[in-house]
Amino acid sequence: MDRNWTAHRELWERAFGDTETYIQYYFANKAPRSRCFDNWQEKQLCAMAFFTPYDAILYGEKIVLPYIVGVATKEEFRHQGRMTALLTEGFEKEAAKGSPLVFLSPVNTAIYEPMGFFSVYCRDTLQLMGNGDERCEVRRWSELKLAEQEQISHMAENILEREKFDLRLVHSVPYYKEVCAELEALDGTLLTFWKQNIPLAVANWIYEEEKNKITEWIGLPEYRENVLQTLQSYLKTDIYIEDTYFLEDMRLPNTKRIKQPFPYLMVRMLDASVPLPKRCYINDIT
Repeated sequence: MDRNWTAHRELWERAFGDTETYIQYYFANKAPRSRCFDNWQEKQLCAMAFFTPYDAILYGEKIVLPYIVGVATKEEFRHQGRMTALLTEGFEKEAAKGSPLVFLSPVNTAIYEPMGFFSVYCRDTLQLMGNGDERCEVRRWSELKLAEQEQISHMAENILEREKFDLRLVHSVPYYKEVCAELEALDGTLLTFWKQNIPLAVANWIYEEEKNKITEWIGLPEYRENVLQTLQSYLKTDIYIEDTYFLEDMRLPNTKRIKQPFPYLMVRMLDASVPLPKRCYINDIT
């Protein structure tokens, strides 16, 4: 086993093209707490997949579920059944632990459908054009005191709980701390919005492919327009909001909706007694 992750890092870079900063972050923080399934030929890493645990809510009950990421096979070892064997091993071991399902964010659904995955969450991108104007206060997560972080978490949890999703992640303070660290490795951060010390919204911001992207947005519905105007004023460029669940009915000038080509979330059930979750909300995790 490559305990220093050297071979896994090299394959990750070849497969996904992430920056060195992000790769360092992932293998220092995420990989050690993930369950790695890998395939070797002699001393050469051929394929890998990471199963990372997350605190989730499934049908109203808190549970730890594995998110599958870093699914990659070296070019010369593809189409040999290696990845299918790895994932099957992962499914069996997670089922033995009592996990009712696994989930992932696909590049192409055709890869995973033959393995029993179902698409459960699709997204549109909302492009905001123009400069906006400042209507509330913006604070970065790293600037917040613990009590303010707890306010943001409580706001997000209340909004998510009201939706009664079949499946979602727990938006706790530790979850947001981890998300913020990951966003910063992607040249972004966690932005929070306030009015007279009342939290209005939280947005996961990254700068990727020369675009400002919001990969998750959760906020109070009555302040949506004020927050979006402030966000435009803060970033001063076009913004691509990739998670529009809480913005589906927003009608603003200088906006454009773009259909994303693949579902954002797929689920594979491991326990036949548990029904497939259909109302799901999971965004922006690696």
